[in-house]
Amino acid sequence: MHMKDKPHKWGYKLYLLCGDMGFAHKFEIYSGQENYPKFRRDGEPDIGASGNIVIRLSREIPRNQNYKLYFDRYYSSLNLSVYLFQQGIQCVGTIQRNRIPSCKFRNDQELKKEPRGFSEEFSTNFESVDISTGLYKDNSNVAFLSTFVGEMPKSEVRRFDRKKKQHIMVPCPAVVSVYNSHMGNVDLLDSNIGRHHIKVRSKRWYMRLFFHLVDTIVINAWILYRRMLKETDRTDPSMTQKMFRTILAETLCRFGPELKERGRPSTSDPIETKRIKHKGYSLPRKDVRLDPFNHWPIWNAKRTTCKHPNCKGYTYVMCEKCKVNLYLNKDKNCFRSFHN
Repeated sequence: MHMKDKPHKWGYKLYLLCGDMGFAHKFEIYSGQENYPKFRRDGEPDIGASGNIVIRLSREIPRNQNYKLYFDRYYSSLNLSVYLFQQGIQCVGTIQRNRIPSCKFRNDQELKKEPRGFSEEFSTNFESVDISTGLYKDNSNVAFLSTFVGEMPKSEVRRFDRKKKQHIMVPCPAVVSVYNSHMGNVDLLDSNIGRHHIKVRSKRWYMRLFFHLVDTIVINAWILYRRMLKETDRTDPSMTQKMFRTILAETLCRFGPELKERGRPSTSDPIETKRIKHKGYSLPRKDVRLDPFNHWPIWNAKRTTCKHPNCKGYTYVMCEKCKVNLYLNKDKNCFRSFHN
């Protein structure tokens, strides 16, 4: 899991807890009152505003099952790592060097003399918890803090050398590889939202926040749809996010009874072409009529004709979702035919 702060120019800050593929599990909107003692549960320490955010968002993570939590340097601290480890949650993240007591890392002036890919590691035991801190020189100098992975074993990564104008192989510690392979899910979520987001402008900050959360819900639904196809060994490469949003919007617009359109019907479906003379009735759209959800027969106080084609019987049975009467008895089942 990955969490990151997400400040906006719209006047709010959103803290996200994301899983694989950019799926948003939980979020918290900054209001300035989260750190009051009344919002802290029993047994939860007060380790500062940034660390308390992680504690609140990680309440839903199962304890003592070796879940791994990744976060950036805004949240990292020794006290937070110790608390998570005591709760059975392992963590790794970048950290500011001034948050490490008695930091022994080399300063930036000394690191300039070292080649690209240089790294060093220091381990300690803080409150009976083994903690590894490492420093890695790449495009910039980055410090890491982890409770489950260290510098070894090292691997090699491909980097572009501007002086030589070619790609070179540089060593990379294990903690950097693990962090890079699991970090960035919030960025992936932002990238998915940025491609096809709701383009409704408003000067009210809460409206922008509302539309952003709607975009987040749509992305979550799209991710779950793709995961369902993968688990059932089915593939649908044409179902892009744009197409998913289009189908979702059309289905929501067609949900429920609608006013009958004027002119001849444009479909060859016999159920869609049946005329309804009574003003109080209208047939549901095909997408709604054929979906397998919540089509339950209920008793209607008014006895009317069956709305299935080629049926002139009268019935009290009505579909709870489609709001139309359908003939149903031991000899004939128009209710089933209408929804198939």
